[in-house]
Amino acid sequence: MYDKFKSQIAFDEKLGVGALYGSSEDVDLFLKLFEMGERFIFTNDIYTYHPKKTSAYNDLALNKIILRFKNYSSGFAYIIFKYKLFLFIPEYLLRTLGAFILFFLKFKFKLSFAYLMQFFIRIQILLMFLLHKKLYLKN
Repeated sequence: MYDKFKSQIAFDEKLGVGALYGSSEDVDLFLKLFEMGERFIFTNDIYTYHPKKTSAYNDLALNKIILRFKNYSSGFAYIIFKYKLFLFIPEYLLRTLGAFILFFLKFKFKLSFAYLMQFFIRIQILLMFLLHKKLYLKN
């Protein structure tokens, strides 16, 4: 089993930190293996600590927060189009509007504005992928 799994591991080099699309390399690998017939079992016994700390953005300039959000957004949009997961598009857009409202109500206006900008950036990214299929066709 391990040898089979090991031979199937291949990250899409367009995805990940420092790559063309700055996230979702792990999601891509999972979906690729799933398409190859691998099956997975969910368990609550294993936990990956990957905190989402909004406090990390307190000292970042607004333009750096927006750039980081754009990198995260482009990776998941790539996944949506590569695997034809179009049903995720409403959530992909609405989550940013929800975050905009939440942080606005918490008087965290810089972060609120960054999420609002992310909403428009995500629309732009979706349109880019919609109009240019060569950007996401499977290797």
